[in-house]
Amino acid sequence: MYCKQCGSQVNEGAKFCGVCGTPTVAAEATPEDVAANSRHTFYAPQSTGIGAIEFITSYITFYLKGSIEFTNDNVIAQVPNTILGVIPLGRRKRTLDVAHITSTVSDFKVDIKKLLIGAVIALVGLCSLGDPDSILLALAIMAFGVLMVLNALVSYVAISMDSGELVIIPLVVFERDKADMIADNINRLLSARKYDTNVRIHTENAADRMAYGQAQIVDAINGLR
Repeated sequence: MYCKQCGSQVNEGAKFCGVCGTPTVAAEATPEDVAANSRHTFYAPQSTGIGAIEFITSYITFYLKGSIEFTNDNVIAQVPNTILGVIPLGRRKRTLDVAHITSTVSDFKVDIKKLLIGAVIALVGLCSLGDPDSILLALAIMAFGVLMVLNALVSYVAISMDSGELVIIPLVVFERDKADMIADNINRLLSARKYDTNVRIHTENAADRMAYGQAQIVDAINGLR
Protein backbone atom coordinates (compact mmCIF):
# COMPACT_ATOMS: atom_id res chain seq x y z
CA MET A 1 0.00 0.00 0.00
CA TYR A 2 1.00 3.63 -0.40
CA CYS A 3 0.97 6.66 1.90
CA LYS A 4 -1.98 8.97 1.25
CA GLN A 5 0.15 12.00 2.13
CA CYS A 6 3.41 11.59 0.22
CA GLY A 7 2.77 8.57 -1.99
CA SER A 8 5.65 6.53 -0.64
CA GLN A 9 5.27 2.76 -0.44
CA VAL A 10 4.42 1.52 3.08
CA ASN A 11 4.81 -2.02 4.37
CA GLU A 12 1.63 -3.93 5.16
CA GLY A 13 0.69 -3.61 8.83
CA ALA A 14 2.73 -0.44 9.36
CA LYS A 15 0.89 2.22 11.36
CA PHE A 16 2.99 5.13 10.11
CA CYS A 17 4.65 6.12 6.85
CA GLY A 18 8.43 5.68 7.11
CA VAL A 19 9.04 8.82 5.01
CA CYS A 20 6.65 11.50 6.28
CA GLY A 21 5.32 9.85 9.45
CA THR A 22 1.64 10.13 8.45
CA PRO A 23 -0.58 7.52 10.21
CA THR A 24 -1.81 4.84 7.84
CA VAL A 25 -4.92 4.01 9.92
CA ALA A 26 -7.29 6.67 11.21
CA ALA A 27 -7.66 6.72 14.97
CA GLU A 28 -10.96 5.50 16.31
CA ALA A 29 -13.33 8.16 17.63
CA THR A 30 -13.72 8.29 21.38
CA PRO A 31 -17.14 8.37 23.05
CA GLU A 32 -16.47 12.04 23.88
CA ASP A 33 -15.90 12.81 20.18
CA VAL A 34 -19.13 11.09 19.22
CA ALA A 35 -21.07 12.99 21.88
CA ALA A 36 -19.58 16.30 20.76
CA ASN A 37 -20.34 15.69 17.09
CA SER A 38 -23.91 14.57 17.82
CA ARG A 39 -24.70 18.00 19.26
CA HIS A 40 -23.85 19.75 16.02
CA THR A 41 -24.72 17.26 13.29
CA PHE A 42 -28.13 16.89 11.67
CA TYR A 43 -28.92 13.28 10.81
CA ALA A 44 -31.50 13.13 8.02
CA PRO A 45 -33.77 10.04 7.93
CA GLN A 46 -32.85 7.20 5.62
CA SER A 47 -34.63 7.00 2.26
CA THR A 48 -35.92 3.53 3.09
CA GLY A 49 -38.11 2.51 6.02
CA ILE A 50 -37.19 4.24 9.25
CA GLY A 51 -39.26 2.06 11.52
CA ALA A 52 -42.72 0.98 12.58
CA ILE A 53 -44.84 0.97 15.73
CA GLU A 54 -47.46 -1.69 16.46
CA PHE A 55 -50.42 -1.00 18.73
CA ILE A 56 -53.77 -2.38 19.92
CA THR A 57 -56.97 -0.65 18.84
CA SER A 58 -59.44 -2.71 20.93
CA TYR A 59 -59.29 -4.96 23.99
CA ILE A 60 -61.96 -7.22 22.51
CA THR A 61 -59.96 -7.83 19.33
CA PHE A 62 -56.55 -7.44 20.99
CA TYR A 63 -55.05 -10.03 18.64
CA LEU A 64 -55.61 -7.68 15.66
CA LYS A 65 -52.69 -5.28 15.76
CA GLY A 66 -52.55 -1.93 14.04
CA SER A 67 -49.28 -0.44 12.84
CA ILE A 68 -47.73 2.76 11.55
CA GLU A 69 -44.62 2.66 9.38
CA PHE A 70 -42.45 5.73 8.88
CA THR A 71 -40.37 6.46 5.77
CA ASN A 72 -38.73 9.61 4.48
CA ASP A 73 -41.74 10.51 2.36
CA ASN A 74 -44.73 8.64 3.76
CA VAL A 75 -46.55 7.61 6.91
CA ILE A 76 -48.24 4.26 6.28
CA ALA A 77 -51.05 3.49 8.73
CA GLN A 78 -52.82 0.11 8.95
CA VAL A 79 -55.79 -0.21 11.31
CA PRO A 80 -57.98 -3.34 11.77
CA ASN A 81 -61.60 -3.15 10.59
CA THR A 82 -64.32 -4.82 12.68
CA ILE A 83 -68.09 -5.16 12.72
CA LEU A 84 -69.52 -3.80 15.99
CA GLY A 85 -65.98 -3.89 17.38
CA VAL A 86 -66.12 -7.70 17.59
CA ILE A 87 -66.07 -9.40 14.17
CA PRO A 88 -62.77 -8.95 12.23
CA LEU A 89 -63.15 -7.49 8.75
CA GLY A 90 -59.68 -7.02 7.28
CA ARG A 91 -57.45 -3.99 7.66
CA ARG A 92 -57.73 -0.38 6.53
CA LYS A 93 -54.53 1.00 5.03
CA ARG A 94 -53.69 4.65 4.43
CA THR A 95 -50.51 6.05 2.93
CA LEU A 96 -50.06 9.68 3.94
CA ASP A 97 -47.56 11.84 2.04
CA VAL A 98 -45.42 13.72 4.56
CA ALA A 99 -45.39 16.71 2.21
CA HIS A 100 -49.17 17.06 2.73
CA ILE A 101 -49.19 16.64 6.52
CA THR A 102 -49.50 19.97 8.32
CA SER A 103 -49.47 18.86 11.97
CA THR A 104 -50.16 15.97 14.33
CA VAL A 105 -51.13 15.61 17.99
CA SER A 106 -51.82 12.79 20.43
CA ASP A 107 -54.72 13.05 22.85
CA PHE A 108 -57.35 11.17 24.88
CA LYS A 109 -61.14 11.01 24.59
CA VAL A 110 -64.12 9.12 26.01
CA ASP A 111 -66.70 7.53 23.68
CA ILE A 112 -69.85 8.09 25.74
CA LYS A 113 -71.98 5.77 23.57
CA LYS A 114 -69.63 2.80 24.01
CA LEU A 115 -69.22 3.62 27.68
CA LEU A 116 -72.98 3.46 28.34
CA ILE A 117 -73.50 0.31 26.25
CA GLY A 118 -70.60 -1.44 27.99
CA ALA A 119 -71.88 -0.41 31.42
CA VAL A 120 -75.37 -1.78 30.66
CA ILE A 121 -73.96 -5.10 29.38
CA ALA A 122 -71.71 -5.45 32.42
CA LEU A 123 -74.67 -4.71 34.70
CA VAL A 124 -76.77 -7.37 32.95
CA GLY A 125 -74.00 -9.91 33.46
CA LEU A 126 -73.67 -8.90 37.11
CA CYS A 127 -77.39 -9.32 37.70
CA SER A 128 -77.30 -12.78 36.10
CA LEU A 129 -74.72 -14.11 38.55
CA GLY A 130 -77.50 -15.15 40.93
CA ASP A 131 -78.48 -18.06 38.65
CA PRO A 132 -76.09 -20.99 39.30
CA ASP A 133 -77.01 -22.63 35.98
CA SER A 134 -75.82 -19.68 33.90
CA ILE A 135 -72.94 -18.34 35.97
CA LEU A 136 -70.36 -18.93 33.21
CA LEU A 137 -72.52 -17.09 30.67
CA ALA A 138 -73.07 -14.28 33.17
CA LEU A 139 -69.32 -13.94 33.74
CA ALA A 140 -68.71 -13.87 29.99
CA ILE A 141 -71.35 -11.15 29.51
CA MET A 142 -69.95 -9.11 32.38
CA ALA A 143 -66.39 -9.43 31.06
CA PHE A 144 -67.54 -8.35 27.59
CA GLY A 145 -69.23 -5.31 29.10
CA VAL A 146 -66.10 -4.36 31.06
CA LEU A 147 -64.00 -4.62 27.89
CA MET A 148 -66.45 -2.35 26.08
CA VAL A 149 -66.12 0.19 28.89
CA LEU A 150 -62.33 0.07 28.54
CA ASN A 151 -62.64 0.46 24.77
CA ALA A 152 -64.65 3.63 25.36
CA LEU A 153 -61.47 5.20 26.80
CA VAL A 154 -59.46 5.96 23.69
CA SER A 155 -55.97 7.31 23.10
CA TYR A 156 -55.58 8.60 19.57
CA VAL A 157 -53.30 10.34 17.10
CA ALA A 158 -54.86 13.10 14.97
CA ILE A 159 -53.04 13.87 11.71
CA SER A 160 -54.04 17.08 9.92
CA MET A 161 -53.65 17.15 6.12
CA ASP A 162 -53.32 20.27 3.98
CA SER A 163 -56.60 19.27 2.27
CA GLY A 164 -58.42 19.85 5.56
CA GLU A 165 -58.86 16.12 6.26
CA LEU A 166 -58.25 14.90 9.79
CA VAL A 167 -56.96 11.31 9.99
CA ILE A 168 -57.60 9.64 13.35
CA ILE A 169 -55.54 6.65 14.52
CA PRO A 170 -57.19 5.03 17.59
CA LEU A 171 -55.29 3.17 20.33
CA VAL A 172 -56.38 1.63 23.61
CA VAL A 173 -56.02 3.90 26.60
CA PHE A 174 -53.08 2.03 28.13
CA GLU A 175 -50.99 2.59 24.99
CA ARG A 176 -50.97 6.37 25.31
CA ASP A 177 -47.16 6.27 25.29
CA LYS A 178 -47.24 4.73 21.81
CA ALA A 179 -49.63 7.46 20.65
CA ASP A 180 -47.10 10.03 21.86
CA MET A 181 -44.28 8.15 20.09
CA ILE A 182 -46.24 8.11 16.81
CA ALA A 183 -46.94 11.85 17.02
CA ASP A 184 -43.30 12.60 17.92
CA ASN A 185 -42.00 10.56 14.96
CA ILE A 186 -44.32 12.31 12.52
CA ASN A 187 -43.30 15.70 13.89
CA ARG A 188 -39.63 14.74 13.43
CA LEU A 189 -40.36 13.89 9.78
CA LEU A 190 -42.05 17.26 9.35
CA SER A 191 -39.07 19.03 10.93
CA ALA A 192 -36.63 17.12 8.70
CA ARG A 193 -38.60 18.03 5.58
CA LYS A 194 -38.73 21.67 6.66
CA TYR A 195 -34.98 21.58 7.27
CA ASP A 196 -34.33 20.08 3.82
CA THR A 197 -36.59 22.69 2.20
CA ASN A 198 -34.81 25.55 3.96
CA VAL A 199 -31.40 24.19 2.93
CA ARG A 200 -32.56 23.91 -0.69
CA ILE A 201 -33.97 27.45 -0.67
CA HIS A 202 -30.78 28.90 0.86
CA THR A 203 -28.67 26.98 -1.66
CA GLU A 204 -30.73 28.26 -4.58
CA ASN A 205 -30.57 31.83 -3.23
CA ALA A 206 -26.80 31.58 -2.82
CA ALA A 207 -26.48 30.27 -6.38
CA ASP A 208 -28.63 33.16 -7.68
CA ARG A 209 -26.51 35.71 -5.80
CA MET A 210 -23.33 34.17 -7.16
CA ALA A 211 -24.67 34.21 -10.71
CA TYR A 212 -25.77 37.85 -10.28
CA GLY A 213 -22.33 38.80 -8.93
CA GLN A 214 -20.60 37.07 -11.82
CA ALA A 215 -22.85 38.86 -14.29
CA GLN A 216 -21.95 42.22 -12.70
CA ILE A 217 -18.24 41.43 -12.93
CA VAL A 218 -18.61 40.50 -16.61
CA ASP A 219 -20.53 43.74 -17.27
CA ALA A 220 -17.84 45.75 -15.46
CA ILE A 221 -15.07 44.12 -17.52
CA ASN A 222 -16.95 44.73 -20.74
CA GLY A 223 -17.42 48.38 -19.74
CA LEU A 224 -13.64 48.82 -19.40
CA ARG A 225 -12.98 47.62 -22.91
